[in-house]
Amino acid sequence: LLPGKYPPSPTHAFIKLLHEKNVLKRCYTQNIDTLEESVGIPAEYVVAAHGSFGTASCISCRTEVDPRVIEDNINSRNVPIRCEDTTCNGLVKPDIVFFGEDLPARFFESKEKDLKEADLLIIMGTSLQVYPFAGLINEVQPTCPRLLINLEKAGVSSSPYVKSGLQLDSTSNSRDYMIQGRCDDGVRALCDELGGTWRQDLESIIKRVKSKGGASKKRINVTKAFPSMAGGLSYDWKQEG
Repeated sequence: LLPGKYPPSPTHAFIKLLHEKNVLKRCYTQNIDTLEESVGIPAEYVVAAHGSFGTASCISCRTEVDPRVIEDNINSRNVPIRCEDTTCNGLVKPDIVFFGEDLPARFFESKEKDLKEADLLIIMGTSLQVYPFAGLINEVQPTCPRLLINLEKAGVSSSPYVKSGLQLDSTSNSRDYMIQGRCDDGVRALCDELGGTWRQDLESIIKRVKSKGGASKKRINVTKAFPSMAGGLSYDWKQEG
């Protein structure tokens, strides 16, 4: 779980591309691996809802500690790690949120404004089962389109009469869409559909950050990658009820 052991994915590169295109309002993530930072997304554009290994502190006095010190101590099995302030001697840990702990204040402060101002919400690689994070999809404006890129449906409303959750299975759905498949394939297909230099720019970032997915010039075969969209991504993007 420590940062630096795993490279970013093409999906991370896509988020970086959104930032470079000046269309990224904010990236909210449940991941604690700091891969958003490693791909080059500025910290102010990332809200790590469950904290991350990128920072560390004493749980008693909240004194900040260099996360590299934490990593060195963990690798040398010098645990538990104690606060350098001898008058405190509290436990030190990475700033990740454990079960029962409060989410970072920045999560609550940022979402109030960010979600209301969004003109598109992209949801990727999540089960949408952990709250309050999963509730973010309900905080955008009623007319804001919501795109889910995922292996399976998630966050779907249990009833067509309940307006919370994605309305993918509702016949009255007018704003929720899904690309069902691997996120890395989904973002490439989306870039293909956007046209222009989007796909080229994405692959350039993937190559630059040496992503685990590797760069590719092949256009996504929608019929093969997304069988449920055999008619074509543009034509059958919306999942009908």
